[in-house]
Amino acid sequence: MDGLCFGIGWDVVELGERIGIFGSFARGENNADSDLDILIQLKERISLLKLVQIEQELSDKLGIPIDLVTENSLKNPRLKRAVERDLIRIYG
Repeated sequence: MDGLCFGIGWDVVELGERIGIFGSFARGENNADSDLDILIQLKERISLLKLVQIEQELSDKLGIPIDLVTENSLKNPRLKRAVERDLIRIYG
């Protein structure tokens, strides 16, 4: 996991106040088909297009599918609790 955290890079860190991973990678249950779930609290608003672009760049860089989720998008309380339960903060 340390390699993945390092691989996320400064380009993403510059956009976020806090960044963490959740899901199967955070729980240590990932397999060859797993994506990497990343939660980011953005410093400022960015377009959906920019968010998708960052997600694709990270996926290309790390060689695995990425699911980039902003904290503001977690409206469902059950989903938010599940994310927070797994969350491993890697920045901020």
